[in-house]
Amino acid sequence: MHKGLSRRNVLKGSGAAVLGLVAAKVQAAPPASAITPELIAAARKEGKVVYYTSIDLPVAERIAKSFEAKFPGITVRVERTGAERVFQRIGQEYASRIYAVDVVNSSDAAHFIVWKRQGWLAPYLTVEMAENVPVEMRDPDGTFTNQRTHLSAIAYNTSLIKPEDAPKGFNDLLDPKYAGKRLFGAGINLTHLYQGKIRYLWYIVRDLGLVNKGGRLLAVWGATVGPNRQIDREGRPLTGNALLGLLAPDTDSDRLKEDYNAATPDTSAQFIPEIQKALGLYDAFDGHCGNQLLADKKTETSMRYRAMATVLADDRIWVNSASGVCTQLFAVELASLTGRKDLRNDCGGRTPNYDAVNVYRSVLVDGTNTSVDDGVHSDEKVHSATEFPFLAAPQQPRASGTDDNTRN
Repeated sequence: MHKGLSRRNVLKGSGAAVLGLVAAKVQAAPPASAITPELIAAARKEGKVVYYTSIDLPVAERIAKSFEAKFPGITVRVERTGAERVFQRIGQEYASRIYAVDVVNSSDAAHFIVWKRQGWLAPYLTVEMAENVPVEMRDPDGTFTNQRTHLSAIAYNTSLIKPEDAPKGFNDLLDPKYAGKRLFGAGINLTHLYQGKIRYLWYIVRDLGLVNKGGRLLAVWGATVGPNRQIDREGRPLTGNALLGLLAPDTDSDRLKEDYNAATPDTSAQFIPEIQKALGLYDAFDGHCGNQLLADKKTETSMRYRAMATVLADDRIWVNSASGVCTQLFAVELASLTGRKDLRNDCGGRTPNYDAVNVYRSVLVDGTNTSVDDGVHSDEKVHSATEFPFLAAPQQPRASGTDDNTRN
């Protein structure tokens, strides 16, 4: 980790018109500084700049080559990926005490607010920035500056929202009247959508009432919805298949699962009694009743699992939006309800790379996240948690008689 503002950081911050990441406490914007021969000589001695960016690769490489041409002897290593992946990568690296990046550019201005709050940005202002970048496009404390500008439009369905009721800006989306509305998630390439390269859109339903109160936790409901009906709920794994109609005839069990998959947050409470029954069975699997997450040993047996059944029937996923480090299912719940300090800075949620099934079953058996192990911890391919379409290419079937690491 950089302990202070190095000469190399200063030079990089000016040449790339972005910022350097250091462990520095921001007090106020420093005065504008010129690039001196001494500064250039010191930077050449260090010799290399690592540049994380979400700019299109050809543009990023041109910026790097222009810098190298202006300051011979200093190599720029460009690491280009999507903005959310840049944010996630830096968060994961810093959490692991890896300080590889020197300069970063992101298309999401909110990232700089988070990095500044965490004390990772070095205040610096060049003469060029002071003379050419308007004050309103620079951080007042000098930790970052605008490098590029995009137009971001809001589209809405005119059959659902009247023109006079349409949002005039993104802040309007925090109004409670939009709670429960389906919104496009960020990262969809509309050009590909229009050209038919993206056949299906993934929707998320956000608890905007919670966001409107200024909280950092997002409540997310996911669903697969066809033209005529909702096909499946996409929140936590196994609730439908593992907790509904366990001891009932197949016809009754199948009906319960179909009804559950068609339910919405407003109609999901009808499944609480049925889920309660199954939770009692899971809690006994380790021979110790009452150690399941949220199990209340002080109440009568019939109501012991009411709280957990309510959580699972609702099927919302809790996400700590203040964190870019995401490691496991139930991270937010375990941090909040059991005091797990190691998970306080975990975003939780549910990414395609989680060992979600084992964590889910462990929580139901003894309230931990590691007690149940079915031998399959992840797919053989790594999926993306930030870039559409998120899932890796399908795995080809193996020869008969071999384990392909998939669950039936």
